[in-house]
Amino acid sequence: MAEGLRTVFGFLASLPDACSVLVILLGVIRAMVHYFRPFPGSGAMHVAATGVRLGQSTVVALDFQVAANILRFGQPHAWNDLLFSAVPFGLRSVLSYFRKYAEETVTG
Repeated sequence: MAEGLRTVFGFLASLPDACSVLVILLGVIRAMVHYFRPFPGSGAMHVAATGVRLGQSTVVALDFQVAANILRFGQPHAWNDLLFSAVPFGLRSVLSYFRKYAEETVTG
């Protein structure tokens, strides 16, 4: 029974992991397209807006990682595993703060 639950939770946790990879890839592609195809008259603000878009993709990907870690909590863990799972929570908080600061800077 426990082995079956471990397998189910492992499968369920791999779905948000795959989504986070997809979000990062799409965010990088979108940032590259916006960076190499600038609009006329856009300068440093264009680069800053591209960075904000990439930061938004990173935050969404970290949200998927947080969801995957929550699904992994359904299994018994050692303390080291739980502390390692806290890293995406902290990164997401820090990136969200800086993303809001950058959005305020870009929008004025």
